[in-house]
Amino acid sequence: MQHDQYQATQSREPENDQRTQNELKAVNDKQMKGLEAQVRQLETTIEECQLSRGALQSELDTLRKELDAKDSNIRDLTAQVTSERAKLGEHEDLVNSQQLLIKERDEARTQLEYYR
Repeated sequence: MQHDQYQATQSREPENDQRTQNELKAVNDKQMKGLEAQVRQLETTIEECQLSRGALQSELDTLRKELDAKDSNIRDLTAQVTSERAKLGEHEDLVNSQQLLIKERDEARTQLEYYR
């Protein structure tokens, strides 16, 4: 009887081994499918990030161009203001000279009338 039990146990061992291997394979396959899904999701995320990065880089380039244009405009306006200030200074000098000439003329008239 012990011999029969031993033989029965011996014949069940390959069945148990095969079942265990099948279960392990099923678990492994399930894990692999999960990992493959994660890889696909990460690849999609990478593509989205790359597209987003490209769009942001383009926007940054546009903003830099706008900033450069505004800087150039500021330099032009500063040069224009400097030029206009110089002209204003010249104009003030002319006005002051004109006022001085008018004053001298009026004084000369006053003296002329005094001596008449």
